[in-house]
Amino acid sequence: MKLVVVESPNKVKKIRSFLGNDYNVGASFGHIRDLPAKGDLGVDFKDGHIAPHYMVTKKDMASQLQRLAKGADEILIATDPDREGEAIGWHIVQILGADKFTYKRVTFNQITKKAVLDAVANPGELNMDLVNAQQARRVFDRVVGWVVSPTLRRGVGKKEARSAGRVQSTALRLVVERELAIRDFDNKDYFELDAHLLGSKEPAFVATLFEWQGKKLEHRLTSKEEAEALVESCKPGPWSIESVDRKKSNKHAPPPFTTSTAQQAASVKLKLSPDQCMKALQALFEAGHITYHRTDSVSLSPEAIKAARDIIQKNYGDAYVPAKANQHKSKVANAQEAHEAIRPTHPEHGAQNDQVKAHRDVYELIWQRYIASQMAAGVDDVTVYTVKTESNDQVRFRTRGSVCIFDGWRKIGDDSTSEKKNAKDQDAKPLPELVAGETLQLQDLKLNKKTTKPPPRYTQASLIKEMEKRGIGRPSTYASIMKTIIDRTYVFEQKRKLHASDLGIDVCQWLINHYQGNFIEIEYTSAMEERLDAMSRGELNWESAITEESELLVSISQKAGLSYNPLSGEKPQPAKPVEGMHCPTCNGPMRAIKSAHGEFYGCMDYPKCKGTRPGKEQAEAEKNAPACPLCESPMRYRKSAHGAFWGCSQYPKCKGLRNVDGEDKSPSNDTKKSSSKKKTTKQTVNKDVQCPQCQKPMRLVPEKEGKYKAFWSCTEYPKCKGTRQHEDETKTKAKTKTKSKNNTQAKTKPQTNNNVSPACPECGSEMYRVPAQNGKPEHYTCCHAPDCSGTIT
Repeated sequence: MKLVVVESPNKVKKIRSFLGNDYNVGASFGHIRDLPAKGDLGVDFKDGHIAPHYMVTKKDMASQLQRLAKGADEILIATDPDREGEAIGWHIVQILGADKFTYKRVTFNQITKKAVLDAVANPGELNMDLVNAQQARRVFDRVVGWVVSPTLRRGVGKKEARSAGRVQSTALRLVVERELAIRDFDNKDYFELDAHLLGSKEPAFVATLFEWQGKKLEHRLTSKEEAEALVESCKPGPWSIESVDRKKSNKHAPPPFTTSTAQQAASVKLKLSPDQCMKALQALFEAGHITYHRTDSVSLSPEAIKAARDIIQKNYGDAYVPAKANQHKSKVANAQEAHEAIRPTHPEHGAQNDQVKAHRDVYELIWQRYIASQMAAGVDDVTVYTVKTESNDQVRFRTRGSVCIFDGWRKIGDDSTSEKKNAKDQDAKPLPELVAGETLQLQDLKLNKKTTKPPPRYTQASLIKEMEKRGIGRPSTYASIMKTIIDRTYVFEQKRKLHASDLGIDVCQWLINHYQGNFIEIEYTSAMEERLDAMSRGELNWESAITEESELLVSISQKAGLSYNPLSGEKPQPAKPVEGMHCPTCNGPMRAIKSAHGEFYGCMDYPKCKGTRPGKEQAEAEKNAPACPLCESPMRYRKSAHGAFWGCSQYPKCKGLRNVDGEDKSPSNDTKKSSSKKKTTKQTVNKDVQCPQCQKPMRLVPEKEGKYKAFWSCTEYPKCKGTRQHEDETKTKAKTKTKSKNNTQAKTKPQTNNNVSPACPECGSEMYRVPAQNGKPEHYTCCHAPDCSGTIT
């Protein structure tokens, strides 16, 4: 009995049916070992050697494989035919015991009976170069995340800045740079000049000014006066055709799908995200409908080419079969072309009716692209007229016409990966048959005002295309990269366009400032992919290369704020308490905290206690704090995204504001009245509907504001939180507090009103009330501690 181990349980039944009773088939359910999720780095670096501490992540699957292996004479590792699959196979060997069984490696690019039987009949060995390349990728990605992410959170000062990644941060940079380019773009008006002309034959046509003063016109007509003067100089004529250019244009068939182009086509044509597309491809591969879907290759096997040509000849005729089979070459940087392109395993069959609709649609795209890739080129007859006017010899107008002579591969579709059609093809129309030197009649000369447009935002499809073009990441990682930057809220999608959030811009800018020349650089990331490829070919020692890169990254991170070296086994040091600083809430020790708005002190017992004290800058500024212009309470020194300001210490009860120069910026009474009046007009208040708790009138909250349906809310909210159902006003669903008012008040922050708290005997500033705790009596302490030691017991 031989044991065949695959990744997905969905393959087990089909492969077992191909192999018969002499084989048993088990599944690892993907990765079965990985670095620890929590605790420490999980990798030892010593003397140029790397020792990852892998742990079993799926103990049930590991136990099941161990049970299946007990009765096996030989174990065939049949994981996916790529680096990741090779590494998963190696992990399976380590779990089962490298010296306990005989292991062979089998690979197949399609789950068909012939492919599986051929693979089993010709087994090989695990490729340790591929395994090590995958280990290198995993370890370095781990180092980047482990070293940079905590430093990033402290540097940006926002807890939402949760992570950085070797490839994810570079993808984010592309989106952020495009976002900033759009924000900084300066729209400028320009003018286009169109001549509506008629020759000796119908129809009339439009020629556009393209050359002026011997140079091609590229938005040069920016002055309206100059443009209008140009119009007047051209009108007198006469007009004629200066030259005629006729030629045949071949539209060659596109290559079959790779992982990247399949994701792009699914996004453009089917509106599927890359993650949804990859799930559909995985399901189609496991069901035996398509070849392996993680590939950079655009080549097809001779058998696949012959099958496509037979289908073309049968369905479309001999004219659509090229004399010589089409051979496509990859244009992608760092392309790995070990496999075929994605194609149907049984192209004579279309999509199956029992498939999920998304899977069926994706399969249909793959089938069409596969057949189109082997069809004859389309042929267009392209005509270009250059037009001149005798009244102004410095201008030339041009028009382009196109007629399809032979549709070729376009008979079954167009380029499904293109989001924007070729402008020339879109605008091209048949032109009348005219000759050079022929006189034209001017019907109209129109001046069209236009505005320059900023670069377009990326979609998921175009971002993947750009990443592939730049050599960033691998096709199998694009879906997870898109998902990560969106889930982290660094990027958000609106009408299928990717927008960089303010958080994403802050994160990217901080990384650029501190890691310039390292992983945040596009060229660096592309070069790292080339080095990983070299490792997979056995041309580069993965341990020395990754050790060198990791040490460099730690060195840069320490300059950016990293306080320890995880490569040497060090662990993060706990924050040290500030001597002489006590929490105003629990009287416990406090630590210094850096945020985006400056430094402050926080309780060491956070999050149980959320007591804070102002930082040194704030405390120094508040020694000369002005009085609130509305309630005369002392003001606090605050910082926001718009700069520093003074805010009332009684906020939100009082919203007094002053700028740093002392100027009153508080909202006026008129503003308050107008805003409250505006708010009241938007509310539907019904005096006949009374609150079940306080009997005050209630207002109707529309469905779009409420969490579920429309409901009645007390007009005294938030003091009173009584509600009624809108459908049945006799029923109530009052939301009452579970704690008494006294208990709630006991847990609130200390009183900060000078009318309640005494003044500091040392500096006269506001004091905090510290409740009795840990054997210490209740007392007051100065808000400027530890700079001021004033206390009152």
